[in-house]
Amino acid sequence: MSFVILHKAEQLDQAMQWLQSLLEDERVSATIIHDLKVVLDELIANTFMHGCGEQQDGWLKVSLEHRDNYLSLIFEDKGEPFDPLQQESAEITDSLADRPNGGLGLLLVKSLTDVQQYHRAEDRNILVLGKNLN
Repeated sequence: MSFVILHKAEQLDQAMQWLQSLLEDERVSATIIHDLKVVLDELIANTFMHGCGEQQDGWLKVSLEHRDNYLSLIFEDKGEPFDPLQQESAEITDSLADRPNGGLGLLLVKSLTDVQQYHRAEDRNILVLGKNLN
């Protein structure tokens, strides 16, 4: 089950509805649905703000796989090679004034998912995020 998001803001709502509908059909809890919608929102925003740059023809393919009590969200794009898992997460112990910009979204994504894996295949960035349903 996949959804391709073009570099258009109006598709964010469609992507959220797609994910919610699939997860509800799979009888996933409301809490996990909420968490995965936050993850989806963050990764869509980051892909189009940073990964696509000035390209207006950028896209992001999001796939959902459900096996037993485990969900995988797979994000694919053709942006420049970029492993978000190698980036430093924000340091949240510093005061707000002392914190550099960035990194909070990655921290949020990591905290809302159980497994994170990145690889590059051909000309695509592939990020796989896993969530246990137990």
